[in-house]
Amino acid sequence: MGGEAVELTATDYELLRVLSLDAGRVVPFDTLRRVWPRREKADANLVRTFVRGLRCKLGDSASPAER
Repeated sequence: MGGEAVELTATDYELLRVLSLDAGRVVPFDTLRRVWPRREKADANLVRTFVRGLRCKLGDSASPAER
């Protein structure tokens, strides 16, 4: 980012790849849960946690006050 390396886990990278395929659109939960090999373990809380962490690593905030 901005010439700096961002360390991503394999899961972060796959999540970013899946999100980038639908850039600018809402990505449904069922699409995001495909990132995890054992999908039955990928509940909404797990997906939210990883998305939040990925946004933080990329310097993005979901806070409406910062938009």
